[in-house]
Amino acid sequence: MSYSQLLLRAWWIVRRHRILWLFGFLAGFAPPSALSQLAGSALTASPEMPQRIRELLVGPSSALLWIGTPLLLIAAFLIWGAINALGHTALIALVNRLEEGEPPTFLTAREAIRGYAGRIFLIHVLLRLPLLMIAGIFVLPLAIPILQAMAENRSTIPGPVVDTGLFFCCLGVLIVIPASILITWIEELANRACVLDGRSTFDSIAYGWAAIQQRSGPVIALGIRLLGIAGVAGLFTIVSLNILQGTISRSPAGPLASPFGVKGPWGVLLSFGIAEMAINTWVMTFLSSSWTLFYRQLLMSDRNRSP
Repeated sequence: MSYSQLLLRAWWIVRRHRILWLFGFLAGFAPPSALSQLAGSALTASPEMPQRIRELLVGPSSALLWIGTPLLLIAAFLIWGAINALGHTALIALVNRLEEGEPPTFLTAREAIRGYAGRIFLIHVLLRLPLLMIAGIFVLPLAIPILQAMAENRSTIPGPVVDTGLFFCCLGVLIVIPASILITWIEELANRACVLDGRSTFDSIAYGWAAIQQRSGPVIALGIRLLGIAGVAGLFTIVSLNILQGTISRSPAGPLASPFGVKGPWGVLLSFGIAEMAINTWVMTFLSSSWTLFYRQLLMSDRNRSP
Protein backbone atom coordinates (compact mmCIF):
# COMPACT_ATOMS: atom_id res chain seq x y z
CA MET A 1 0.00 0.00 0.00
CA SER A 2 1.28 3.46 -0.93
CA TYR A 3 0.43 5.72 1.98
CA SER A 4 1.49 8.84 0.11
CA GLN A 5 -0.96 8.08 -2.70
CA LEU A 6 -3.69 7.31 -0.18
CA LEU A 7 -3.16 10.62 1.63
CA LEU A 8 -3.00 12.56 -1.64
CA ARG A 9 -6.24 10.93 -2.74
CA ALA A 10 -7.86 11.89 0.57
CA TRP A 11 -6.65 15.48 0.16
CA TRP A 12 -8.04 15.60 -3.37
CA ILE A 13 -11.42 14.35 -2.12
CA VAL A 14 -11.57 16.97 0.63
CA ARG A 15 -10.58 19.78 -1.72
CA ARG A 16 -12.96 18.87 -4.53
CA HIS A 17 -16.15 17.91 -2.69
CA ARG A 18 -17.46 20.64 -0.44
CA ILE A 19 -20.49 18.62 0.60
CA LEU A 20 -18.10 16.72 2.85
CA TRP A 21 -17.20 19.86 4.77
CA LEU A 22 -20.60 20.09 6.44
CA PHE A 23 -20.33 16.57 7.80
CA GLY A 24 -16.67 17.10 8.66
CA PHE A 25 -17.79 19.99 10.85
CA LEU A 26 -20.31 17.72 12.58
CA ALA A 27 -17.78 14.90 12.97
CA GLY A 28 -15.24 17.22 14.58
CA PHE A 29 -17.75 19.33 16.47
CA ALA A 30 -16.38 20.55 19.80
CA PRO A 31 -16.24 23.87 21.64
CA PRO A 32 -13.35 25.90 20.15
CA SER A 33 -10.40 26.59 22.42
CA ALA A 34 -11.11 30.29 21.94
CA LEU A 35 -14.18 29.69 24.10
CA SER A 36 -11.96 28.63 26.99
CA GLN A 37 -10.01 31.85 26.47
CA LEU A 38 -13.25 33.80 26.84
CA ALA A 39 -14.15 31.84 29.98
CA GLY A 40 -10.69 32.42 31.45
CA SER A 41 -10.93 36.12 30.73
CA ALA A 42 -14.33 36.29 32.41
CA LEU A 43 -13.07 34.46 35.51
CA THR A 44 -9.98 36.61 35.95
CA ALA A 45 -11.63 39.92 35.10
CA SER A 46 -13.75 40.09 38.25
CA PRO A 47 -12.00 40.11 41.66
CA GLU A 48 -15.25 38.91 43.24
CA MET A 49 -15.30 35.75 41.14
CA PRO A 50 -13.52 33.46 43.71
CA GLN A 51 -16.00 34.55 46.40
CA ARG A 52 -18.94 33.87 44.08
CA ILE A 53 -17.60 30.40 43.30
CA ARG A 54 -17.21 29.69 47.03
CA GLU A 55 -20.81 30.75 47.64
CA LEU A 56 -21.96 28.36 44.95
CA LEU A 57 -19.99 25.48 46.48
CA VAL A 58 -21.25 25.94 50.06
CA GLY A 59 -24.43 27.99 49.59
CA PRO A 60 -28.04 26.83 49.87
CA SER A 61 -28.00 25.62 46.27
CA SER A 62 -24.75 23.68 46.62
CA ALA A 63 -26.52 20.29 46.61
CA LEU A 64 -28.19 21.19 43.34
CA LEU A 65 -24.82 22.22 41.95
CA TRP A 66 -23.06 19.00 42.96
CA ILE A 67 -25.86 16.88 41.52
CA GLY A 68 -26.66 18.99 38.49
CA THR A 69 -23.12 19.51 37.25
CA PRO A 70 -22.37 15.79 36.64
CA LEU A 71 -25.78 15.35 35.01
CA LEU A 72 -25.14 18.37 32.80
CA LEU A 73 -21.73 16.99 31.82
CA ILE A 74 -23.25 13.61 30.95
CA ALA A 75 -25.94 15.28 28.85
CA ALA A 76 -23.32 17.39 27.08
CA PHE A 77 -21.25 14.27 26.40
CA LEU A 78 -24.24 12.47 24.88
CA ILE A 79 -25.22 15.45 22.72
CA TRP A 80 -21.62 15.87 21.58
CA GLY A 81 -21.44 12.17 20.75
CA ALA A 82 -24.71 12.26 18.81
CA ILE A 83 -23.55 15.21 16.68
CA ASN A 84 -20.20 13.53 16.01
CA ALA A 85 -21.94 10.28 15.06
CA LEU A 86 -24.04 12.04 12.41
CA GLY A 87 -20.94 13.50 10.79
CA HIS A 88 -18.85 10.33 10.93
CA THR A 89 -21.64 8.20 9.46
CA ALA A 90 -22.25 10.54 6.54
CA LEU A 91 -18.54 11.04 5.77
CA ILE A 92 -17.90 7.30 5.56
CA ALA A 93 -20.86 6.71 3.26
CA LEU A 94 -20.07 9.67 0.99
CA VAL A 95 -16.37 8.85 0.53
CA ASN A 96 -17.26 5.23 -0.15
CA ARG A 97 -19.77 6.37 -2.77
CA LEU A 98 -17.08 8.50 -4.41
CA GLU A 99 -14.75 5.52 -4.61
CA GLU A 100 -17.53 3.54 -6.28
CA GLY A 101 -17.70 6.16 -9.01
CA GLU A 102 -20.89 7.87 -7.88
CA PRO A 103 -21.30 11.53 -6.84
CA PRO A 104 -21.84 12.20 -3.12
CA THR A 105 -25.34 13.43 -2.37
CA PHE A 106 -27.35 14.51 0.65
CA LEU A 107 -29.69 11.60 -0.05
CA THR A 108 -26.80 9.17 0.44
CA ALA A 109 -25.86 10.91 3.67
CA ARG A 110 -29.45 10.85 4.92
CA GLU A 111 -29.88 7.15 4.20
CA ALA A 112 -26.59 6.32 5.92
CA ILE A 113 -27.48 8.42 8.96
CA ARG A 114 -30.91 6.81 9.20
CA GLY A 115 -29.46 3.32 8.97
CA TYR A 116 -26.22 3.52 10.94
CA ALA A 117 -25.92 6.72 13.02
CA GLY A 118 -27.47 5.04 16.06
CA ARG A 119 -24.92 2.23 15.94
CA ILE A 120 -22.04 4.67 15.44
CA PHE A 121 -23.26 6.66 18.45
CA LEU A 122 -23.25 3.52 20.61
CA ILE A 123 -19.77 2.60 19.36
CA HIS A 124 -18.48 6.02 20.39
CA VAL A 125 -20.17 5.89 23.80
CA LEU A 126 -18.96 2.38 24.58
CA LEU A 127 -15.38 3.26 23.64
CA ARG A 128 -15.09 6.84 24.86
CA LEU A 129 -17.08 6.86 28.10
CA PRO A 130 -14.84 4.40 30.01
CA LEU A 131 -11.78 6.40 28.97
CA LEU A 132 -13.34 9.65 30.20
CA MET A 133 -14.28 7.99 33.49
CA ILE A 134 -10.72 6.72 33.97
CA ALA A 135 -9.33 10.19 33.20
CA GLY A 136 -11.73 11.68 35.74
CA ILE A 137 -10.57 9.24 38.42
CA PHE A 138 -6.96 10.34 37.96
CA VAL A 139 -7.94 14.03 38.18
CA LEU A 140 -9.99 13.68 41.38
CA PRO A 141 -7.01 13.59 43.83
CA LEU A 142 -6.11 17.11 42.68
CA ALA A 143 -9.57 18.49 41.92
CA ILE A 144 -11.13 17.61 45.30
CA PRO A 145 -8.54 19.49 47.43
CA ILE A 146 -8.85 22.53 45.16
CA LEU A 147 -12.63 22.56 45.51
CA GLN A 148 -12.35 22.06 49.28
CA ALA A 149 -9.95 24.98 49.55
CA MET A 150 -12.31 27.19 47.56
CA ALA A 151 -15.28 26.13 49.69
CA GLU A 152 -13.36 26.86 52.92
CA ASN A 153 -12.00 30.14 51.55
CA ARG A 154 -8.42 28.93 51.92
CA SER A 155 -5.69 30.24 49.62
CA THR A 156 -3.27 27.37 50.21
CA ILE A 157 -3.32 23.58 49.92
CA PRO A 158 -0.88 21.35 51.86
CA GLY A 159 2.17 20.49 49.78
CA PRO A 160 1.90 16.69 50.14
CA VAL A 161 -1.72 16.84 48.97
CA VAL A 162 -0.71 18.82 45.89
CA ASP A 163 2.18 16.45 45.20
CA THR A 164 -0.11 13.44 45.44
CA GLY A 165 -2.65 15.03 43.14
CA LEU A 166 -0.01 15.97 40.58
CA PHE A 167 1.42 12.45 40.72
CA PHE A 168 -1.94 10.91 39.86
CA CYS A 169 -2.52 13.49 37.11
CA CYS A 170 0.84 12.67 35.52
CA LEU A 171 0.18 8.95 35.88
CA GLY A 172 -3.19 9.47 34.23
CA VAL A 173 -1.58 11.26 31.30
CA LEU A 174 0.85 8.37 30.78
CA ILE A 175 -2.04 5.89 30.74
CA VAL A 176 -4.84 7.84 29.07
CA ILE A 177 -2.94 9.25 26.07
CA PRO A 178 -1.73 5.87 24.69
CA ALA A 179 -5.12 4.35 25.50
CA SER A 180 -6.94 7.15 23.68
CA ILE A 181 -4.80 6.62 20.57
CA LEU A 182 -5.56 2.89 20.57
CA ILE A 183 -9.27 3.51 21.15
CA THR A 184 -9.33 6.05 18.33
CA TRP A 185 -7.92 3.48 15.91
CA ILE A 186 -10.41 0.84 17.08
CA GLU A 187 -13.21 3.36 16.71
CA GLU A 188 -12.20 4.35 13.17
CA LEU A 189 -12.15 0.73 12.01
CA ALA A 190 -15.34 -0.12 13.90
CA ASN A 191 -17.15 2.83 12.31
CA ARG A 192 -16.33 1.57 8.82
CA ALA A 193 -17.14 -2.03 9.65
CA CYS A 194 -20.56 -0.79 10.73
CA VAL A 195 -21.36 1.53 7.79
CA LEU A 196 -19.63 -0.32 4.95
CA ASP A 197 -20.13 -3.92 6.07
CA GLY A 198 -23.42 -3.49 7.94
CA ARG A 199 -22.12 -5.03 11.17
CA SER A 200 -23.81 -4.63 14.53
CA THR A 201 -22.44 -2.36 17.25
CA PHE A 202 -20.59 -5.01 19.24
CA ASP A 203 -19.50 -6.93 16.15
CA SER A 204 -18.04 -3.71 14.73
CA ILE A 205 -16.03 -3.05 17.89
CA ALA A 206 -14.80 -6.66 17.93
CA TYR A 207 -13.85 -6.35 14.27
CA GLY A 208 -11.90 -3.14 14.93
CA TRP A 209 -9.94 -4.77 17.75
CA ALA A 210 -9.26 -7.92 15.71
CA ALA A 211 -8.17 -5.88 12.69
CA ILE A 212 -5.61 -4.01 14.78
CA GLN A 213 -4.27 -7.28 16.17
CA GLN A 214 -3.95 -9.03 12.81
CA ARG A 215 -3.16 -6.01 10.61
CA SER A 216 -1.19 -4.05 13.19
CA GLY A 217 1.58 -3.00 10.79
CA PRO A 218 -0.57 -1.14 8.24
CA VAL A 219 -2.93 0.23 10.91
CA ILE A 220 -0.09 1.63 13.00
CA ALA A 221 1.69 3.00 9.92
CA LEU A 222 -1.37 4.95 8.81
CA GLY A 223 -2.40 5.86 12.35
CA ILE A 224 0.98 7.42 13.14
CA ARG A 225 0.95 9.43 9.91
CA LEU A 226 -2.52 10.77 10.59
CA LEU A 227 -1.63 11.41 14.23
CA GLY A 228 1.30 13.51 13.05
CA ILE A 229 -0.88 15.50 10.67
CA ALA A 230 -3.48 16.12 13.36
CA GLY A 231 -0.72 17.02 15.81
CA VAL A 232 0.75 19.65 13.50
CA ALA A 233 -2.69 21.17 12.99
CA GLY A 234 -3.33 21.16 16.74
CA LEU A 235 0.07 22.69 17.47
CA PHE A 236 -0.63 25.44 14.96
CA THR A 237 -3.91 26.17 16.71
CA ILE A 238 -2.32 26.23 20.18
CA VAL A 239 0.54 28.50 19.11
CA SER A 240 -1.88 30.86 17.37
CA LEU A 241 -4.08 30.99 20.47
CA ASN A 242 -1.11 31.78 22.71
CA ILE A 243 -0.01 34.57 20.38
CA LEU A 244 -3.56 35.90 20.36
CA GLN A 245 -3.74 35.70 24.14
CA GLY A 246 -0.54 37.71 24.46
CA THR A 247 -1.83 40.30 22.03
CA ILE A 248 -5.09 40.68 23.92
CA SER A 249 -3.37 40.89 27.31
CA ARG A 250 -1.31 43.84 26.03
CA SER A 251 -4.35 45.55 24.55
CA PRO A 252 -5.23 48.86 26.29
CA ALA A 253 -8.91 48.01 25.88
CA GLY A 254 -8.58 44.90 28.04
CA PRO A 255 -9.81 41.36 27.38
CA LEU A 256 -13.47 42.08 28.07
CA ALA A 257 -13.90 45.31 26.16
CA SER A 258 -16.83 45.59 23.74
CA PRO A 259 -18.41 42.17 24.44
CA PHE A 260 -21.14 42.71 21.85
CA GLY A 261 -19.10 44.49 19.18
CA VAL A 262 -17.41 43.06 16.13
CA LYS A 263 -14.32 45.13 16.80
CA GLY A 264 -11.98 44.78 19.76
CA PRO A 265 -10.55 41.71 21.54
CA TRP A 266 -13.86 39.84 21.66
CA GLY A 267 -14.23 40.25 17.93
CA VAL A 268 -10.70 38.91 17.47
CA LEU A 269 -11.50 35.90 19.65
CA LEU A 270 -14.68 35.26 17.70
CA SER A 271 -12.78 35.41 14.42
CA PHE A 272 -10.16 33.04 15.77
CA GLY A 273 -12.85 30.62 16.94
CA ILE A 274 -14.38 30.54 13.47
CA ALA A 275 -10.96 29.99 11.87
CA GLU A 276 -10.22 27.23 14.38
CA MET A 277 -13.47 25.44 13.57
CA ALA A 278 -12.72 25.73 9.84
CA ILE A 279 -9.29 24.14 10.30
CA ASN A 280 -10.77 21.42 12.49
CA THR A 281 -13.42 20.73 9.84
CA TRP A 282 -10.81 20.25 7.12
CA VAL A 283 -8.61 18.09 9.32
CA MET A 284 -11.50 15.87 10.44
CA THR A 285 -12.75 15.46 6.86
CA PHE A 286 -9.25 14.53 5.72
CA LEU A 287 -8.71 12.04 8.55
CA SER A 288 -12.07 10.37 7.96
CA SER A 289 -11.48 10.14 4.21
CA SER A 290 -8.05 8.60 4.78
CA TRP A 291 -9.41 5.92 7.10
CA THR A 292 -12.20 5.08 4.66
CA LEU A 293 -9.76 4.73 1.76
CA PHE A 294 -7.53 2.58 3.97
CA TYR A 295 -10.43 0.36 4.97
CA ARG A 296 -11.51 -0.10 1.37
CA GLN A 297 -8.02 -0.91 0.09
CA LEU A 298 -6.84 -3.21 2.85
CA LEU A 299 -9.79 -4.60 4.76
CA MET A 300 -12.77 -4.77 2.41
CA SER A 301 -11.68 -8.24 1.36
CA ASP A 302 -12.82 -9.31 4.84
CA ARG A 303 -16.33 -7.88 4.36
CA ASN A 304 -18.13 -11.12 5.12
CA ARG A 305 -15.82 -12.55 7.76
CA SER A 306 -13.84 -11.41 10.77
CA PRO A 307 -10.11 -10.78 10.19
